[in-house]
Amino acid sequence: MWNEINTDNDIENFMNHTRCMHDAVIISLEYISGCNVKENATTVFSFEDGNAVRLVAGSCWFGKIEMIFSGVKYFCSGRSTDIWECSLQFRRDLLGRTSDERLIVWTDNFFNPEIFGTKIELGAIDLKKPADTHIIAYKLKWRFINNIEED
Repeated sequence: MWNEINTDNDIENFMNHTRCMHDAVIISLEYISGCNVKENATTVFSFEDGNAVRLVAGSCWFGKIEMIFSGVKYFCSGRSTDIWECSLQFRRDLLGRTSDERLIVWTDNFFNPEIFGTKIELGAIDLKKPADTHIIAYKLKWRFINNIEED
């Protein structure tokens, strides 16, 4: 059964069921662009909300979960290490001052808007330090799974 994140209560429910993803690890992370090439060599381009990120995480506390982020605006995958605590929140300040669109922000650490400013920007990358994984999207749904192959 899929659980959608639409309200602050949905976020609280997710955090309670996954124990804030404490001691979890990212098992897999897949980006789906929404683009394709048909058999007749026609290229099909994605609309803005046609892309997605599929994240599978596991923990001894909650088992395995699958998270599907759709309408992805930004994502960055860091080196997979133990997640101490994730952050999940709604933000209305990331697309600039003239936009009031709500985005969902998930990170395997904490989200610092000062790094991103008032719009989504890629900051400096230091390859000597482990990076956090950030996913910023319009929609998120999640579910518990028994194994990675479960659909």
